[in-house]
Amino acid sequence: ARESAKVSAAFAEAMVKVHHEGIYGALDHLQDGRRLTDLDHDLVARVSELSGPLREEVLDTHLPKNAASHLELGCGHGRYIRHALRVRPQLRAVGVDLDDDVVRTAQQLLQDAGLEDRAGVIAGDFLDVTIDDRFDTVSLFNLMYYLLPARRAEAVQKVADWLQPGGKVILLSACQGGGYGMNILDVWFSSLVECGPLPDVNDLAQMMHDAGLVDVTMKALMPGESMYLVTAVKPKQLSA
Repeated sequence: ARESAKVSAAFAEAMVKVHHEGIYGALDHLQDGRRLTDLDHDLVARVSELSGPLREEVLDTHLPKNAASHLELGCGHGRYIRHALRVRPQLRAVGVDLDDDVVRTAQQLLQDAGLEDRAGVIAGDFLDVTIDDRFDTVSLFNLMYYLLPARRAEAVQKVADWLQPGGKVILLSACQGGGYGMNILDVWFSSLVECGPLPDVNDLAQMMHDAGLVDVTMKALMPGESMYLVTAVKPKQLSA
């Protein structure tokens, strides 16, 4: 109940601080060439937990039972890393998030949960960070529209490079189409200088193919809505 209240409070704060100006003024901003720049990363991390049960269900279903290593990009406060570590006791994980304060909170929550010896969190833009490890799974939850469209294919290629042969990417995203709520999100993210419009799910699938991934699947998770799960696998290396 306490966690639910925190998420509800974050949503109310977002409605007052962000959505009022961003949504009601977005068309004016786009028409006159102005774009918003004051994205509150801590607030984004807290509001993202509105979809927490859905993301946890996706991990329960698509995180292989024998996975030993997992990377989450845009990990926020680390809720889904902690969940993955609990449901897969053999797993070790790494998270990456852009904001230093968000990362410090994620590290503290891992420590509070007694999971800090199995996971680490890195601060930085994942397109620029260097991670030498390769992972059995990489997840991106509602992250693609925080990237400029010109960099999205680069992001998918970097994910492919981080996968072990046979590894799996798990991408969840609001996409073009759907109902009124998705259209509002599309306008909102289009008005942010560091972000962009919601992606097209077919474009995401093509990026996976172009990055050399196989077994690409697309699944709508909400009837009548454009929330999609896209998964793909890195081919196993052929033996000599």
